[in-house]
Amino acid sequence: MKKLLKYFEEPFKKELPLSKYKLLVKLTEGKEQTRGIADLISLSLVDHGDVKLLGEDKIEIKPKAGMFDPYKGGGSIVMTLESGAEVSETIGRGNIKPYNQSYIVAFYGLLTFLLLWTIVAFVTDISFNTILLVVAGWVLFPLFMLLPIIWTRNRLRDYRDSFLNNIK
Repeated sequence: MKKLLKYFEEPFKKELPLSKYKLLVKLTEGKEQTRGIADLISLSLVDHGDVKLLGEDKIEIKPKAGMFDPYKGGGSIVMTLESGAEVSETIGRGNIKPYNQSYIVAFYGLLTFLLLWTIVAFVTDISFNTILLVVAGWVLFPLFMLLPIIWTRNRLRDYRDSFLNNIK
């Protein structure tokens, strides 16, 4: 399962026009700001509360679902900060992971359901229609489980771009 999900991860590299120190200060200031009622109503993608500093040069962003965007959560963006060629430049290398542990549990739950469904279907009746129904279930259900990963990856890509543009 992990090998299949690794296929949907997306590495990236982005140059930022701030030094690493200024970038970390800006992120810390953004986390300390309180959000007002206008910020809750706005449709802005960026929320500094989603950012977690993992040491001196590593950032993890886990967007949380909200009232106006219930599908925002569901993955993470991990980024490592490196000093660039110039003093006032930082290079962010990261990885978009469009899944979380809940998704893996749901996927295994679906496979368990399909296995039990197949056993019950073949025990009750073995006919062409039963075989067709079981094959359709084994093809369509996993396909519908993979589509949300693609959508989540696209949303995380947009979130990453908005976040990095907001930092500049």
